[in-house]
Amino acid sequence: MASGCLFLLFHVGTIMAKTIHLISSSSEYLEQSIPDIVSALKRQGFQVNMQYLDQQVSDFGYVNSDRARGENLVKALTDDNVDYLWFVRGGSGALNLLPHLFANLTHIHGAREKILIGFSDVTAIHDFINKHVGWRSVHGIVASSNKDIYQLQGGNGLNKNTGFRQTLDAITQGVNYPGILPLNTPAKVGAAGVLMGGNLTLLQSLFSTRYEKYLRDEILLLEDTGVTYMNHPG
Repeated sequence: MASGCLFLLFHVGTIMAKTIHLISSSSEYLEQSIPDIVSALKRQGFQVNMQYLDQQVSDFGYVNSDRARGENLVKALTDDNVDYLWFVRGGSGALNLLPHLFANLTHIHGAREKILIGFSDVTAIHDFINKHVGWRSVHGIVASSNKDIYQLQGGNGLNKNTGFRQTLDAITQGVNYPGILPLNTPAKVGAAGVLMGGNLTLLQSLFSTRYEKYLRDEILLLEDTGVTYMNHPG
Protein backbone atom coordinates (compact mmCIF):
# COMPACT_ATOMS: atom_id res chain seq x y z
CA MET A 1 0.00 0.00 0.00
CA ALA A 2 1.39 3.40 -0.92
CA SER A 3 2.24 5.83 1.84
CA GLY A 4 0.83 9.31 2.14
CA CYS A 5 1.54 12.62 3.83
CA LEU A 6 -0.38 14.25 6.65
CA PHE A 7 -0.27 17.97 7.48
CA LEU A 8 -1.45 18.97 10.90
CA LEU A 9 -2.26 22.52 11.95
CA PHE A 10 -3.29 23.05 15.55
CA HIS A 11 -4.44 26.65 15.55
CA VAL A 12 -2.98 29.73 13.93
CA GLY A 13 -2.10 32.35 16.52
CA THR A 14 -2.03 30.03 19.53
CA ILE A 15 -0.11 31.86 22.24
CA MET A 16 2.74 29.92 23.81
CA ALA A 17 2.49 29.89 27.58
CA LYS A 18 5.51 30.57 29.77
CA THR A 19 4.68 27.93 32.37
CA ILE A 20 4.29 24.18 31.88
CA HIS A 21 2.35 22.24 34.51
CA LEU A 22 3.49 18.64 34.91
CA ILE A 23 1.07 15.86 35.80
CA SER A 24 0.99 12.07 35.76
CA SER A 25 -2.24 10.08 35.95
CA SER A 26 -1.25 6.55 34.92
CA SER A 27 1.64 4.24 35.84
CA GLU A 28 4.37 5.01 38.36
CA TYR A 29 7.11 7.28 37.05
CA LEU A 30 10.73 7.54 38.16
CA GLU A 31 11.02 10.33 40.70
CA GLN A 32 14.64 10.89 39.68
CA SER A 33 13.54 11.84 36.16
CA ILE A 34 11.74 14.99 37.32
CA PRO A 35 14.86 17.20 37.80
CA ASP A 36 15.96 16.39 34.23
CA ILE A 37 12.49 17.24 32.89
CA VAL A 38 12.51 20.56 34.73
CA SER A 39 16.04 21.32 33.53
CA ALA A 40 15.20 20.50 29.90
CA LEU A 41 12.09 22.70 29.90
CA LYS A 42 13.89 25.59 31.58
CA ARG A 43 16.55 25.42 28.87
CA GLN A 44 13.73 26.09 26.42
CA GLY A 45 12.71 29.19 28.39
CA PHE A 46 9.79 27.76 30.36
CA GLN A 47 8.95 27.77 34.04
CA VAL A 48 7.74 24.46 35.45
CA ASN A 49 4.96 23.93 37.98
CA MET A 50 4.84 20.56 39.78
CA GLN A 51 1.84 21.03 42.06
CA TYR A 52 -0.07 18.26 40.26
CA LEU A 53 2.67 15.65 40.65
CA ASP A 54 1.26 13.60 43.53
CA GLN A 55 2.79 10.12 43.53
CA GLN A 56 1.87 7.63 46.23
CA VAL A 57 2.26 4.39 44.30
CA SER A 58 -0.76 2.08 44.52
CA ASP A 59 -0.78 -1.72 44.75
CA PHE A 60 -1.44 -1.79 41.00
CA GLY A 61 1.60 0.31 40.15
CA TYR A 62 -0.33 3.49 39.39
CA VAL A 63 0.85 6.88 40.66
CA ASN A 64 -1.94 6.83 43.23
CA SER A 65 -5.37 5.31 43.87
CA ASP A 66 -8.06 5.72 41.23
CA ARG A 67 -9.91 8.22 43.41
CA ALA A 68 -6.82 10.30 44.18
CA ARG A 69 -5.70 10.31 40.52
CA GLY A 70 -9.17 11.31 39.36
CA GLU A 71 -9.48 14.12 41.89
CA ASN A 72 -6.01 15.42 41.07
CA LEU A 73 -6.72 15.42 37.32
CA VAL A 74 -10.03 17.25 37.74
CA LYS A 75 -8.30 19.89 39.90
CA ALA A 76 -5.71 20.42 37.15
CA LEU A 77 -8.33 20.54 34.39
CA THR A 78 -10.39 23.13 36.26
CA ASP A 79 -7.43 25.27 37.34
CA ASP A 80 -7.66 28.48 35.29
CA ASN A 81 -3.98 29.20 35.95
CA VAL A 82 -2.99 26.20 33.83
CA ASP A 83 -2.27 26.70 30.12
CA TYR A 84 -0.27 23.57 29.27
CA LEU A 85 -0.66 20.27 31.12
CA TRP A 86 2.18 17.91 30.18
CA PHE A 87 1.96 14.26 31.24
CA VAL A 88 5.15 12.74 32.64
CA ARG A 89 4.35 9.15 31.68
CA GLY A 90 1.71 6.90 30.14
CA GLY A 91 1.56 3.20 30.97
CA SER A 92 -1.86 2.10 32.17
CA GLY A 93 -4.71 3.08 34.48
CA ALA A 94 -6.18 6.16 32.78
CA LEU A 95 -9.30 4.28 31.70
CA ASN A 96 -10.20 3.89 35.37
CA LEU A 97 -10.49 7.67 35.64
CA LEU A 98 -13.27 8.06 33.08
CA PRO A 99 -16.16 7.62 35.56
CA HIS A 100 -14.67 10.36 37.75
CA LEU A 101 -14.12 12.65 34.75
CA PHE A 102 -17.67 12.19 33.51
CA ALA A 103 -19.04 12.82 37.00
CA ASN A 104 -17.28 16.21 36.87
CA LEU A 105 -18.04 17.00 33.22
CA THR A 106 -20.09 20.13 33.97
CA HIS A 107 -17.38 21.48 36.25
CA ILE A 108 -14.71 20.86 33.61
CA HIS A 109 -16.87 22.46 30.91
CA GLY A 110 -16.92 25.64 32.96
CA ALA A 111 -13.14 25.91 33.17
CA ARG A 112 -10.82 27.79 30.82
CA GLU A 113 -9.49 25.63 27.99
CA LYS A 114 -5.99 24.27 28.39
CA ILE A 115 -3.77 22.14 26.15
CA LEU A 116 -2.90 18.59 27.23
CA ILE A 117 0.20 16.85 25.89
CA GLY A 118 1.07 13.15 26.11
CA PHE A 119 0.53 9.81 24.39
CA SER A 120 0.08 6.09 25.08
CA ASP A 121 -2.26 5.70 28.09
CA VAL A 122 -3.01 9.44 27.97
CA THR A 123 -5.19 8.56 24.94
CA ALA A 124 -8.11 7.89 27.31
CA ILE A 125 -7.86 11.43 28.67
CA HIS A 126 -7.39 12.96 25.21
CA ASP A 127 -10.52 11.16 23.99
CA PHE A 128 -12.56 12.55 26.89
CA ILE A 129 -11.19 16.08 26.48
CA ASN A 130 -11.54 16.18 22.69
CA LYS A 131 -14.93 14.58 22.23
CA HIS A 132 -16.86 15.27 25.42
CA VAL A 133 -15.39 18.59 26.59
CA GLY A 134 -14.48 20.01 23.16
CA TRP A 135 -10.91 21.08 23.95
CA ARG A 136 -7.92 20.57 21.68
CA SER A 137 -4.93 18.54 22.81
CA VAL A 138 -1.62 17.19 21.51
CA HIS A 139 -1.00 13.47 21.16
CA GLY A 140 2.75 13.87 21.53
CA ILE A 141 5.77 13.01 23.65
CA VAL A 142 5.50 12.42 27.37
CA ALA A 143 7.82 14.53 29.49
CA SER A 144 9.97 11.63 30.70
CA SER A 145 10.73 9.97 27.34
CA ASN A 146 11.96 12.18 24.52
CA LYS A 147 15.06 13.48 22.74
CA ASP A 148 15.84 16.17 25.32
CA ILE A 149 15.71 13.73 28.23
CA TYR A 150 17.85 11.13 26.46
CA GLN A 151 20.46 13.79 25.72
CA LEU A 152 20.66 14.58 29.43
CA GLN A 153 20.57 10.99 30.67
CA GLY A 154 22.23 9.13 27.82
CA GLY A 155 20.68 6.23 25.93
CA ASN A 156 17.54 6.36 23.82
CA GLY A 157 14.04 4.94 23.58
CA LEU A 158 10.56 5.96 22.48
CA ASN A 159 10.34 9.38 20.81
CA LYS A 160 14.12 9.66 20.60
CA ASN A 161 13.85 12.03 17.62
CA THR A 162 11.38 14.52 19.10
CA GLY A 163 11.93 17.03 21.89
CA PHE A 164 9.98 19.62 23.84
CA ARG A 165 10.57 22.51 21.46
CA GLN A 166 9.56 20.54 18.35
CA THR A 167 6.32 19.53 20.04
CA LEU A 168 5.50 23.06 21.13
CA ASP A 169 6.43 24.52 17.73
CA ALA A 170 4.04 22.07 16.07
CA ILE A 171 1.19 23.69 17.99
CA THR A 172 1.74 27.10 16.43
CA GLN A 173 3.39 26.20 13.12
CA GLY A 174 1.84 22.87 12.15
CA VAL A 175 3.77 19.76 11.15
CA ASN A 176 4.12 17.46 8.13
CA TYR A 177 4.13 13.68 8.60
CA PRO A 178 5.43 11.77 5.54
CA GLY A 179 5.07 8.02 5.24
CA ILE A 180 1.57 7.74 6.72
CA LEU A 181 -0.13 4.42 5.88
CA PRO A 182 -3.66 5.08 4.49
CA LEU A 183 -6.12 2.36 5.51
CA ASN A 184 -9.19 3.27 3.42
CA THR A 185 -10.19 5.03 0.22
CA PRO A 186 -10.78 8.53 1.68
CA ALA A 187 -7.34 8.41 3.26
CA LYS A 188 -5.75 7.42 -0.06
CA VAL A 189 -7.54 10.15 -2.01
CA GLY A 190 -6.97 12.88 0.56
CA ALA A 191 -9.27 14.46 3.10
CA ALA A 192 -9.52 17.28 5.61
CA GLY A 193 -11.08 17.05 9.02
CA VAL A 194 -10.55 16.99 12.77
CA LEU A 195 -7.73 14.70 13.84
CA MET A 196 -8.63 12.21 16.56
CA GLY A 197 -7.38 8.84 17.70
CA GLY A 198 -4.34 7.79 19.66
CA ASN A 199 -3.21 4.50 21.12
CA LEU A 200 -4.81 1.57 19.30
CA THR A 201 -5.19 -0.64 22.37
CA LEU A 202 -6.73 2.16 24.44
CA LEU A 203 -9.24 3.11 21.75
CA GLN A 204 -10.27 -0.52 21.36
CA SER A 205 -11.01 -0.58 25.10
CA LEU A 206 -13.65 2.13 24.57
CA PHE A 207 -15.60 0.10 21.98
CA SER A 208 -19.23 -0.56 22.96
CA THR A 209 -18.99 1.48 26.16
CA ARG A 210 -20.79 4.67 27.15
CA TYR A 211 -17.51 6.50 26.54
CA GLU A 212 -17.24 5.63 22.85
CA LYS A 213 -18.03 8.61 20.62
CA TYR A 214 -17.17 9.63 17.07
CA LEU A 215 -17.34 13.05 15.49
CA ARG A 216 -18.36 14.08 11.99
CA ASP A 217 -15.39 14.47 9.58
CA GLU A 218 -13.08 12.77 12.07
CA ILE A 219 -9.69 11.61 10.81
CA LEU A 220 -8.53 8.66 12.89
CA LEU A 221 -4.79 8.37 13.52
CA LEU A 222 -3.50 5.35 15.46
CA GLU A 223 -0.26 4.57 17.29
CA ASP A 224 0.92 1.57 19.29
CA THR A 225 4.02 -0.51 19.83
CA GLY A 226 4.26 -4.26 19.35
CA VAL A 227 0.90 -4.51 17.56
CA THR A 228 -0.69 -3.32 14.31
CA TYR A 229 -4.27 -2.74 13.22
CA MET A 230 -4.19 -6.30 11.82
CA ASN A 231 -3.85 -7.73 15.34
CA HIS A 232 -7.19 -6.26 16.39
CA PRO A 233 -10.51 -7.77 15.25
CA GLY A 234 -13.16 -5.49 13.82
